[in-house]
Amino acid sequence: MEIANLEGTCLGEDPVGLALNACLDMVVALRKENRKFKLRSSGVALILGGGGDEYYSNSDLYQVDGQTGFMLNDRADPLISDFIDVKVMLTGLKSIYALDSIAFLSPFLRVLKEKSNVEPLRTLALESIKRFYTFQLINKNCINYVQCYRETVAVLLQLITDIAGYQTFDDETEIETITVLQHIISLPCGDCLTDILIYEVLKRILLIVCRRKASQHLKRRAEEVLTSITIHIYGKLKFMNLTAINDKYIDDEQIKKFFVFKRSNNSSEFDLTEEIVNNESQESLSSENVMDTPNYGLPVIINYLTLLLSLISLDNKTEYTTHTQILGLKLINIIVELVGRLFLKHPKLLNMISDSIFKCVLSIIDTNDEKTLLIEHALRLFTTIVLSIAWFIPRQIELTLNSLLKKLKRSEFPELSLIIIEQLSVLWMRKPSIFIDFFIKFDCDLDFEDVSINFLKVMCTLAAPESNINVSTFALDGMITFINAIHTQIEGLDKLQLEHAPPNKVLMNRNRKTEFIDCIEKFNENSKEGIELLIENKFIPHNNEDEIAKFLFANNGRMNKKQLGLLICKPTNVSLLDKFMSNFDFRGLKIDEALRVLLTRFRLPGESQQIERIIESFSKYYVEGQKYDEYLPHHNDVANIEHSAVRPDSDSIFVLSYSIIMLNTDLHNPQIKEHMSFDEYSSNLRGSYNKGADYPKSFLNKIYCSIKDKEIVMPEEHHGNDTWFDDVWNNLISSTTVVTEVPKFHTDDLLHFTSYEIAQFESVLFKQVGSSIISKLFNMLETANEDDTIVALIGIIERCFKLTQFFADRDLFNEIVQNLGKQTLLMKPCRAGEENGNMNEDIIDYDNDKNKEASLIDAIDEETGEISPVSFVSVTVGRSFKAQMCLVLYFKILGQVAGLGWLEMRNWDQAVDIILRLYEKRMVLYNNYFLPQEKLEKISSLTPLGLPPADMSFECSVSSNRSILSTFASYLKGNEPSKEEILKTKGALDCIKLINFNSAVWNNKYIVTGDTLLQVISLHFPKKQTVFNFRYFEHELLFLVELMIDLMVKHDQVERVSFTLYEKVCSLYKTEGMKRATYRRLMNYRVILLSITPNLQETKLVSEEILQSNELYSKKYFESTDGFALCNNFLESCRGDTETSWKLLPLMTNKATMTYIHKHVLLQLNAQNFFDFIEMISAQGRSEIDFVVGILGGKCKIAQELTLDMFIKMLQVVISKIITPKEDTHDIFKALKENLTGDTSLLRSFSPQAVKQIKESIESVVEKNTQLQELILVLEEFK
Repeated sequence: MEIANLEGTCLGEDPVGLALNACLDMVVALRKENRKFKLRSSGVALILGGGGDEYYSNSDLYQVDGQTGFMLNDRADPLISDFIDVKVMLTGLKSIYALDSIAFLSPFLRVLKEKSNVEPLRTLALESIKRFYTFQLINKNCINYVQCYRETVAVLLQLITDIAGYQTFDDETEIETITVLQHIISLPCGDCLTDILIYEVLKRILLIVCRRKASQHLKRRAEEVLTSITIHIYGKLKFMNLTAINDKYIDDEQIKKFFVFKRSNNSSEFDLTEEIVNNESQESLSSENVMDTPNYGLPVIINYLTLLLSLISLDNKTEYTTHTQILGLKLINIIVELVGRLFLKHPKLLNMISDSIFKCVLSIIDTNDEKTLLIEHALRLFTTIVLSIAWFIPRQIELTLNSLLKKLKRSEFPELSLIIIEQLSVLWMRKPSIFIDFFIKFDCDLDFEDVSINFLKVMCTLAAPESNINVSTFALDGMITFINAIHTQIEGLDKLQLEHAPPNKVLMNRNRKTEFIDCIEKFNENSKEGIELLIENKFIPHNNEDEIAKFLFANNGRMNKKQLGLLICKPTNVSLLDKFMSNFDFRGLKIDEALRVLLTRFRLPGESQQIERIIESFSKYYVEGQKYDEYLPHHNDVANIEHSAVRPDSDSIFVLSYSIIMLNTDLHNPQIKEHMSFDEYSSNLRGSYNKGADYPKSFLNKIYCSIKDKEIVMPEEHHGNDTWFDDVWNNLISSTTVVTEVPKFHTDDLLHFTSYEIAQFESVLFKQVGSSIISKLFNMLETANEDDTIVALIGIIERCFKLTQFFADRDLFNEIVQNLGKQTLLMKPCRAGEENGNMNEDIIDYDNDKNKEASLIDAIDEETGEISPVSFVSVTVGRSFKAQMCLVLYFKILGQVAGLGWLEMRNWDQAVDIILRLYEKRMVLYNNYFLPQEKLEKISSLTPLGLPPADMSFECSVSSNRSILSTFASYLKGNEPSKEEILKTKGALDCIKLINFNSAVWNNKYIVTGDTLLQVISLHFPKKQTVFNFRYFEHELLFLVELMIDLMVKHDQVERVSFTLYEKVCSLYKTEGMKRATYRRLMNYRVILLSITPNLQETKLVSEEILQSNELYSKKYFESTDGFALCNNFLESCRGDTETSWKLLPLMTNKATMTYIHKHVLLQLNAQNFFDFIEMISAQGRSEIDFVVGILGGKCKIAQELTLDMFIKMLQVVISKIITPKEDTHDIFKALKENLTGDTSLLRSFSPQAVKQIKESIESVVEKNTQLQELILVLEEFK
């Protein structure tokens, strides 16, 4: 059960018994101590001759009080007597709550207070007190429990002071004392302690931690207790009421030095002095002064934070050790970590963090490069503040981050760089969206620098492989976190909705930021020209003084404050000055506070007349802003008026304001030796209050002290002198509002935007830094060797690709594709003898032995028959897990291109190079995964092209240990493929099998366009055969032509590409020294292009080339599949040009003739040259005769169009075939007879006279052949 739930309940079963036992223990201890003293006294008395009998008199020593049971002699000791009284009060009590708690605890506290008591007595009393509070014998049910708690803490504080002043106590007593204090404060009733008591506890324990002679054990325990109490009291801030929202606090108070140290001689440590505990503090701890004091709350929280601030203060940096400063930073960090967000409810605390504490932190970071441990803790506090309240102190964050980034860029101290980047990494580890937050808050604000962009670019610089490995690791982690955060945020968003999202006003500022800066720079040179430029660019909406004044007031962050001050104080700009002044809100501010606010916006000019104009306008608007009561006492009584009732008029404010400015100069000008005293200042203002009266002394004294404690710092006050840091900080603070009010919004900026608005910010930021990030990711990938690292980098690169898609960033997309292609190790090198200008040389460092790289050997597994094309490239890729991962991702990305023109031509060239590389090295399967799936029918009719041949092929056993290809060792110059090389090749092939080239490239209409096909035709065909490409040169030519034909048909690019491709094929056909099969294949492609290319009249030329090349295009060739395809495609391309087609028909096979007849002759009902065709067909084979017999039987449409002469001619052709010697023509005659007598026979459509004419035309031939005489009988029947 938690103590918090038992604040009114004692935890012991018998609290009265517990108290009685404690009293008895103390009485026994005191009696023993008295006996020792008496023995010592009696011994001395005997030596001196005096009597000692009274000390040993039985009658005195053992007399017992009948009521109490104690010896009567005990009453002689006041302490023992007190405990006896408590014992009497406890005896017979049923409840401890009936006893006055202060009366019960007083004897124990008295033991601790009296310095004459020896340590064992104090220790016993301390243990008893600890037991009472542990068991909660003193709780809210007790009488006077508040006084008891407060008195106990006050006595314990006194005990700590006594221990520090004497050496008789050991560390354990001091440890026990601070432990009891910690326990009391942490109890539920500990809330009744006062601000003074809590503050003194914290201060005393802090002194122990910093004490020079304290042991390390004591210091460590004191630090633990201090941390615990700090957490406890600041945890109460969560339950404290919000500071009045209308309250305003001006940063005009100097940090008080509550913590006083004095350096010991010849020592770098601090020692305790009497100054620490003065009489005033002692009086404040007395019970009489604290009983009427309220419980502790915000005052001690503020004062303790001020105390900690003094440890790290710039003013004390030479007084405190590094350990003390680190302790201060640690404790402040704990406080901010615990309740930093709650500081927004309490402007006083927020003011301390934003100015004094932050200034100290920045000073430590900026001026202590060699004190790395101190910087580390300062950075830790900085990151905690950023994560807690960054959006309410942007100027401070901007200045500090810029300073840190500059240090990281310089890298003068590697250890310091590591500490900085390590601590900064906390930002993105705890808040992955931090870069987006910074971008919105800083980069999109006209008055701030591009913090987020600069931050990420520095991370990119540090992530270089040549950098410190630890630094680069953190930097890389930052970039990856940034990418992952965006990738996570856009999940589930619709790309089209983002593209059509309305413009973001904040981003519109970002887009005009450069333009705005140019305008402000012009203003800083010449205010008049700057204003005109701002109006021209619509930053000032209208050319009137109201708009100009409003702009100058609200947007002067980048302006030269001196230039602004000179502008508004001109005699011609009095109206502008008034309108500018009207933008200030001086309500509720003291005069010195209002001046501080006023001078944050501009620098006061130097001439008195200029100052007067400004002060006059200020006085007017200050008085208007004050709501004076109607009742105004007579000025003669003003000396007795309360300070809050002082109500000066505008003339009085004018004089007072001018005096404050003069006082500020006098007190803080280092050239002035004797500064103005308060008496001198007040005397100067006599009679200046409301027409002759004097200001109250208290009123002027507060103004004087405020100016003396903290200078009114105007922008650029100390520019160029030795106080450069104060100059930077003061300019920062003076450029922001010094009025700290409770913020209206306690949420981060991201929560004010929709998901699509955030995505708009992310898009702009990613486009700004994406190139740098991607470049560094690939640099890291290039040097990465571990598989886990490679996988992680590939994963983040893929996410970058998805971001380029979602944000429609074409440039970054192509950058990723280009870099991935290089990492595949498959880019074709440009060697001597190869003229392809698009080839990339910067891929593989090839050996001097070119033959080794060019050679390719098919290793055939004896057991499985599996072929492994071993080459230098296949082994290189197989050995590189990185190259395989990049290759798979490369084609995965290409498959997701979804926009015309998205893939740059250089990347299309790269993709073609990689594909050709795979083809040349036989690293792909020649199937539907590598080739276009929907091939042109004319291409499909050709025999498959296949892959280029290997240089050699040998059977081997991969599983055995014997050498492979040993008989061909001389060919490979002793570098025959090993078992390991074959296995690596298999690994590369398995990786490539994962790629579907169809879906990745060939089917993608956004990649395969007329332009990309023309690019291949123009650049990627090898120019000539060399020693390096002789193995695959011809195959590659044919592969590219066939691929281009398929792709241009598939993607409807025939009109755009076919003519250029035809010309390319014609030029290739003229290449000398190629194989016959290559020329024949090229001719096939020419004919195919002729058949599909509109308005291409090349049939006669092609026909002549075929007829003239008898060796290439023999009758035997035309009997092959490719020969038939050539004839078929060519005859189709003739498109009715029978004169050309008749020339080639004699070379056709029967199958080709039949196909031609079906497609061309039979479809042309008025076919000319029919008799020539019949004569030509009579020379062909059996299949053509069967076809003619079918026509005679009326089985084709053309039969109905045959004239009598055509019928007679065809019948004569069949009869001539029947009577051919040495041929079995019985089947032909049988078929002829059946067709002539069938139901569809053409004889049935002729007249008897026509039939007679048919009979007469064949009688002379039939009479010589008895078999054909039956034909005459058939004709007779029809006749």
